[in-house]
Amino acid sequence: MISEKPGLKGNNKEITLLRLNRFIANSGVCSRRDADEHIKNGLISVNGHIVTDMGIKVSYDDDVRLRIKDFRLKKRYIYL
Repeated sequence: MISEKPGLKGNNKEITLLRLNRFIANSGVCSRRDADEHIKNGLISVNGHIVTDMGIKVSYDDDVRLRIKDFRLKKRYIYL
């Protein structure tokens, strides 16, 4: 069985939320600590809104940008 995103189980598709710094780190842009600094400095926007709160959670469908650059998580396949 192959699942493209964690949280997808059978026909019941759950929305998986990740902390913003983890989302940024998993996308390969920078480390979590660097992501925290970018968030604190107001360089990250989620769905067009500048984010400075560290505890925000985002889903795979959110539009996350560092300054102007758009980035998304790469598909990770989990083989069971």
